[in-house]
Amino acid sequence: MFNALECIRSLAQAHGVPEIEKQVCGLSRSYRYLLNADMVVTLAEELRSVEGYFNVLRPQYTPQPVLRFCVDEQARDMRVLAMTLQPLIENALLHGLSGRSRPGIILISAWIETDGALILQVADNGRGISPERLQMLRRQCDEAPAPGQEQHIGLLNIVRRMRLFFGPSFRFVITSREGHYTCIRLYIPSTVPKEEVDS
Repeated sequence: MFNALECIRSLAQAHGVPEIEKQVCGLSRSYRYLLNADMVVTLAEELRSVEGYFNVLRPQYTPQPVLRFCVDEQARDMRVLAMTLQPLIENALLHGLSGRSRPGIILISAWIETDGALILQVADNGRGISPERLQMLRRQCDEAPAPGQEQHIGLLNIVRRMRLFFGPSFRFVITSREGHYTCIRLYIPSTVPKEEVDS
């Protein structure tokens, strides 16, 4: 698989098609990360992976969205669950920015609170969520929805994984204004279970 991707990348480079070359590099990086990453990784590793994934999806949108980062240097060494950000970026593109006439922006922010907790925030300037749907989404994140009623499955899975891994210390907040923005914030405790770090 990786040899095939490298052949495609080389062809794109030889024919002067940088967009395809960038997409293939992002896809290759995402595959490697998916196959090789531990359950717990540094935030820096997670950010590199999600940037590659974004570069794969970006060209299918018109106008093409922009991914920006505002990450404290100290936060880059913090430990997070692998594949935390990818579903949030995918949700922002699919539910927030697709079909927009103006350029979309996704901003990933990260910082450390005074209690040592890591704050991860993903915000977009997309379609936003109606108050009724936002209330339903918050409810689904707090309790198991009935089969067939799930929406934003990627977000629900992230919240459930975090709660299972970190316990009650993990917190999740979603805010949105229809027609303007959506913002998802994850409060990740500073202490990763030792058995998971050692595994």
